[in-house]
Amino acid sequence: TYNTSLSDINSDNVKTTFFVGKTKKDVLIKLGPPQNSLDFMKESHWSYITKESIDGLVIFPPIPVSISSIKKIDLYFDEKDELKNFTFREE
Repeated sequence: TYNTSLSDINSDNVKTTFFVGKTKKDVLIKLGPPQNSLDFMKESHWSYITKESIDGLVIFPPIPVSISSIKKIDLYFDEKDELKNFTFREE
């Protein structure tokens, strides 16, 4: 398993978790391999996305409810395999 799941990342801690100078190895230890490439060590762009949903029922009146959130992080590395930039989005 990996140290962190994307579901643990939020707008409060993303800048302290992923900052300029982090290496691909650091990211692999945290999140595992990216989802956008099988040959990811040669890629300069890594992407991770997760969708979480909670389904339930409001008791009174009985109404089915579904709450979902999507998190996406795109990491961009330089030629030395160090993080140079990232984007993070929560919906």
